Amino acid sequence: MNAVFICPVCKKPLNKDNGSLTCGKHVFDIARKGYVNLLTSNQKKTKSPGDNKVMIAARKTALESGYYSSLYAALKEIVKPLYPKTLLDLGCGEGSLTDVLADFAETTIGLDVSKDAIAAASGKKGVYAVASAASIPLPDESVDVLINCFAPLYQDAERVLKKEGLLIKVTPAKEHLYELKEAVYPEPYYNPPDKEIPRFKAVNSKIVTSTVVLSGELLKSVITMTPYFYKTPKELIENVLDKEIPTTLAFSIRVMKKEE
Repeated sequence: MNAVFICPVCKKPLNKDNGSLTCGKHVFDIARKGYVNLLTSNQKKTKSPGDNKVMIAARKTALESGYYSSLYAALKEIVKPLYPKTLLDLGCGEGSLTDVLADFAETTIGLDVSKDAIAAASGKKGVYAVASAASIPLPDESVDVLINCFAPLYQDAERVLKKEGLLIKVTPAKEHLYELKEAVYPEPYYNPPDKEIPRFKAVNSKIVTSTVVLSGELLKSVITMTPYFYKTPKELIENVLDKEIPTTLAFSIRVMKKEE
């Protein structure tokens, strides 16, 4: 594991010492799978924050089917010509996107608050750690490109991004999964417009759309990997699991820089 992290407690550089990372005062063991847990107890809002094993397994099934292929292709097109020295996937989940983009950067780092997600990501290309997006264990202005895909973004992202660095923010566009919502909900809704991100300005933006037919295991996986699974009455979900639903995938991609 490259010594790219700082201590989440005292903010000093972490260096490898046998099977651990240490700042000289605090020690963080490197797991057998190769990742390190830099999430301190005071940074946890729940006992096991982030996605659980069920959601991660569902996401793995969906992504292996090519569910996000249009999004990943668009992000590769943006990142490849940049070839950043350091790329950070903030909220990387099980590491599928991190793995795809790792060929286009010198060093690729995946961070997520979910220990189960990072454990699943380990073994893919990149360096992985369990960490809070609100307190990123990286030095000031150390990141050239920061990817934030369907995950919370906090003010600390501005700190770690270099002066001329790029933030690539991905959110669900207006019609994302609308037909699935029509099938599930009595009153389907469109996704809200993108929110402005304080202290960042957009330099480019695009909407990437495609259509996918959801049925069988893929339909179940897509529902399970989204908040719908936990926020929707069970009977409404069960009503659609035997259906075949062509639905829209729509992703908003904004490339942004820090305001001067």
